[in-house]
Amino acid sequence: MAALELRAGPSRAFLDPVRGGRVASWVVDGEELLVGPPDEADSSIHWGCFVMAPWPGRLANARFEWGGRTIQLRRTHGRHAIHGLTWNWPWLVEAVTAASASLSIELPHDEWPMGGRVRQRVRLGPSSLRLEAEIEADHPMPAALGWHPWFRSRGDPRL
Repeated sequence: MAALELRAGPSRAFLDPVRGGRVASWVVDGEELLVGPPDEADSSIHWGCFVMAPWPGRLANARFEWGGRTIQLRRTHGRHAIHGLTWNWPWLVEAVTAASASLSIELPHDEWPMGGRVRQRVRLGPSSLRLEAEIEADHPMPAALGWHPWFRSRGDPRL
């Protein structure tokens, strides 16, 4: 699916469901606020604003203990697993309006044995972007989420 365009007054946002369900662009009053991709194929962690789930940050040595066993994850950043399992996989578009969208992704059982899914809602206002997300578990599991925004340097620290 191609990028989704949201509009609200002087604000535009483009969501990229294929490359991690991320906010690929956010323009307010003609000014781009996010770092864009280096090329059309890039799905790295170095641009846009994406959900990190079912964990944000870095898991040392790509493993953790849960339920009396060691869960070994794929290494995605040197010897570590970084920013969860949702930032570089396609998301399903559930609903779209002129200024909002809902997307979801199933957590891959081969990489996250507890299963589950992540849903996000993006709502654009004339000068705001509201992001909501939730994790739904199939089985008891540790879980956390967050967003990784790559804001462009504007010389003004206020956002």
